[in-house]
Amino acid sequence: MNRSVRIYVGIVATAAVLLLWYLSSLPHPPIDPWSLFSLAFVGLMLELARTANKSSSMAGSLVFVMHLAIGVALGGFYGAITAAGITALSQAYSRVSPLKIVFNAAERVMSVGLAFAVYVWIGGAHPPTVLLPNGASVPFYEALAQVGLFMVAAVVYFVANSAAVNTVVALSTGKSVFSTWRSNTLWVFGYDIAASLLALGVAGLFVRFDHSEGIGRFGFIAVFLPFIAVKHFYGKVNELQDTLRELDA
Repeated sequence: MNRSVRIYVGIVATAAVLLLWYLSSLPHPPIDPWSLFSLAFVGLMLELARTANKSSSMAGSLVFVMHLAIGVALGGFYGAITAAGITALSQAYSRVSPLKIVFNAAERVMSVGLAFAVYVWIGGAHPPTVLLPNGASVPFYEALAQVGLFMVAAVVYFVANSAAVNTVVALSTGKSVFSTWRSNTLWVFGYDIAASLLALGVAGLFVRFDHSEGIGRFGFIAVFLPFIAVKHFYGKVNELQDTLRELDA
């Protein structure tokens, strides 16, 4: 990679460390090892499934849904550091270059961290009361307001993510940031915003299972494992089909 890309990655990584320091001072719910592990495990499995099937158009969606779910459930600090950690582990497993791993992990910190820093600034809570086991009793107007606060965070996430990624692509290709953003991001931006509502459902499942006792706490992982297994299976089928096409060519 050229020198400008390395300098840019260094700036993003430094900003990510400073943001983590700031996020550590923001309010977040009590975190126990099992809560952190269950969300990180599901996120890591989705990251590995995405890596195994890079051609899947759904892969990125599943990953960003998990990032937003972790952030709204655990808070900006734990959300950012968990998203960065599972990204780094999955890419190290796939033997991605160290510079790309540093950038992608730092970009996760910036995207998740900025999103939920803004979320707290505008009055959001971790998790919002509408996701708690008694969330059905929250008045409709209050539930709608909480969803609105989350959607603001989702917009910040996608703006930060697209800005960071399109800038590094522009620096490496010599194109303008705007033309890169227009060709890579503009056409899916609305879909991403709408799909981010799935993150509230994922976070709601986590919160409900996390408030269970005994074996009930395993429910969150149990719900997602079949979907991850199916996704991985279809990824392998797609790889086999691509190989067969190459042999027939």
